[in-house]
Amino acid sequence: MTCGHCGCAMVAEIKKAKYIYYHCSRFKGKCPEKYVRQEVLEEKFSELMNKLTFPHWILAEVQQVLHDGRAAEQRDREETRGRLAAEADRLQRRLDVLYSDRVDGRIDVEFYDRMVAQWRDERARCLRDMELLDSADDGYADDALEILRLVQNAHHEFAKRPPTEKRRMLNLLLSNCSWAHGCLTANFRHPFDIIAENVVCGAGLGAWRQLRWPVERQL
Repeated sequence: MTCGHCGCAMVAEIKKAKYIYYHCSRFKGKCPEKYVRQEVLEEKFSELMNKLTFPHWILAEVQQVLHDGRAAEQRDREETRGRLAAEADRLQRRLDVLYSDRVDGRIDVEFYDRMVAQWRDERARCLRDMELLDSADDGYADDALEILRLVQNAHHEFAKRPPTEKRRMLNLLLSNCSWAHGCLTANFRHPFDIIAENVVCGAGLGAWRQLRWPVERQL
């Protein structure tokens, strides 16, 4: 977190052996920003995270939508993989017949070499496409749900976390935090910015379905 006046870092300092205050490091010189209690900062962060609170029905609806979408994508992949496997088998049978024809002298070397190169290339392409399908990442649905579960109760969870976990939570959710004149300014990291925007504008289910982005982890 930085000072909103001069851009220097806000640093913690213990007062009277038990109270923690934050203040500008004044690395660039004198700064008018006053000291602020850690509890005050935490309350401001908690208020900010309250912007991520959304209706409980959203999670159930999005979970069903993502489940249905993942099932449909899985069916499509299986159908495509079946077609590719059939094509790869067909090409292999052609290669086997071609080899027999060459051994029996029914075709010349030039024709054999040309067709072998073509069909092997086509078959290799089918096998590569099958590998891509097998390695397809459909974890975006789990990621989206995990994101929603994380932020659904972020406002309440934050207050219960120990200091180290609070810092990790803030670092995951927020960026560009600054403090000036008793006000906290911060940006939500992607995709939490989309969630906050949906909450503020009262977005419908269609907007929530778009939550399929990874979290920018910077812990």
